[in-house]
Amino acid sequence: MAYGNKHAIKPSKERHDKMSPLTVVMLVLLAIYGILLLYILYWGFITSLKEPWFEFGINKLGLPSDWSDGHYPFRNYVTVFNHLEATPGIKVDGVTQLLHIGFPQMLLNTVLYSIGGAFFNTLVPCITSYLCAKYRYKFSKIVYGTVLVVMMIPIVGSLASEVQMAQNFGLYDSIFGMWIMKANFLGLYFLVFYEMFRSMPAALGEAAQIDGAGDLGIMLRIAMPLAKNTFLTVLLINFVALWNDYQTPLVYLPTHPTLADQMYWIQSKSGELSPTPVKVAAAYILIIPTSALFIAFHNRLLGNLTIGGVKG
Repeated sequence: MAYGNKHAIKPSKERHDKMSPLTVVMLVLLAIYGILLLYILYWGFITSLKEPWFEFGINKLGLPSDWSDGHYPFRNYVTVFNHLEATPGIKVDGVTQLLHIGFPQMLLNTVLYSIGGAFFNTLVPCITSYLCAKYRYKFSKIVYGTVLVVMMIPIVGSLASEVQMAQNFGLYDSIFGMWIMKANFLGLYFLVFYEMFRSMPAALGEAAQIDGAGDLGIMLRIAMPLAKNTFLTVLLINFVALWNDYQTPLVYLPTHPTLADQMYWIQSKSGELSPTPVKVAAAYILIIPTSALFIAFHNRLLGNLTIGGVKG
């Protein structure tokens, strides 16, 4: 018996697909875009360190000059911190009284508003989408269709009615009330969670039912742990959006100002707050916490969702 076989199939060489010209162009454009974003951050930081009046007028792109003669690099940040104080007015027995709210209270308001609002704005669409994906009844289709219709039809001019509704239900000028108003399932993230739960193998829930788990147990012990990465990623996105949100606190929280709310007023003020370096410093104060949070947890929050199979 011959051990050699001239007709044996030889292992094929690995194919190395060459990048098309379109792919190269797209990579170059993405690289240029990324470099521009990094340059904007770099320019903003060095600008925030410049002397706000004379130096920035003659040196808009270069590095800061000598920090002698009492000009220290973080003077613009100190200027912003010195103006982080709000004085909203409330009426007590028909008399308007001014409240003096400093940086610590603003920081607390911002943390409560952004963390609580992001949590409920993530939890509600997550649970609603799970119920619609698992229990495919007519009402589930109505909920799904409602989300699509609301996303397609622009709602204009509803602010006055929303403020009136918030006042009637006791939600106005209350951080807890803002949590309730953020607890809705309308929006893009409902669709994200819905498609994720639809892709989960039904065998996971069936195996849990055989072991005696109920509907609530399947949701809490099977579905939600599998949705952890997606949930945390959406939570981070919502947190960053609410941290930088100044319009909602400006309208709905008049006596609970946030840092973003105060930064809006700083951008519109004149005097020593009007130079560009001071305004850039104010913007960097606002983005430092969210940037640090993203750098610390980006590997965990942006991890791929992995769903294992059922072993017999």
